[in-house]
Amino acid sequence: MSPVVAALYAKHTFFGLVALISLVVSLSARKGGRLHRRAGQVNLFAMALVLLSAAGLAAHVLWRGPVVHQARAWALLLLVVLLAELLVFGMRVLKWRKPDHVRPGDRWLTRATGLAGLAGLLFSLLAEGGALLGALGFAGVLTAISHNRQQGDPPRAKARLAAHRGSLQAATLGVVTALGAVHWDTIMPPAPPKGERAPATSASGGGHPSDIDVRGAHEEPVRHDVDEPR
Repeated sequence: MSPVVAALYAKHTFFGLVALISLVVSLSARKGGRLHRRAGQVNLFAMALVLLSAAGLAAHVLWRGPVVHQARAWALLLLVVLLAELLVFGMRVLKWRKPDHVRPGDRWLTRATGLAGLAGLLFSLLAEGGALLGALGFAGVLTAISHNRQQGDPPRAKARLAAHRGSLQAATLGVVTALGAVHWDTIMPPAPPKGERAPATSASGGGHPSDIDVRGAHEEPVRHDVDEPR
């Protein structure tokens, strides 16, 4: 792992923990109080940095990582889009009293989440180890459908509060998912130990397996000894 990637990974993990702690403080504090608002602001700021660093890590794997890790990298990018939608929806839904209060950017982000989820579902059928990508794609499609419905018909006051709280809790669950499932040990696969060589594949101790002459490998050995007297 390069120093730049290692530093990005460390900051990503740190801000993920800050987001989790600040959310717990916000949920424990009195709703609408100063501590609740301040902790919510810290949570939003930390989550934004988590999403940016996660996108950078995923892009790095897609650019330089092996093919076997591509599905997880796409899953991480899909999770970034899904969490961004949950955060924006959770903060904006408190201000929606009429459909006119929904900004065009809110609607476009919801549509992008639905399209990203659909793409994740399709790609999971083709990619090796795409189960997580498929699950996140399914969650993205369902989230986009639900949010699109609420944007067309904004909920009442109590329902808005419930949507605000539930959306932020779902975003936190996504962070926990990222910390526990999406982040794998090989952001960049470790290089082979120095001095390590391929095992010998011929009598001379070298060569590629394809260079081995396999003619007669299954034939009976030819006997050159003299026939024994009867």
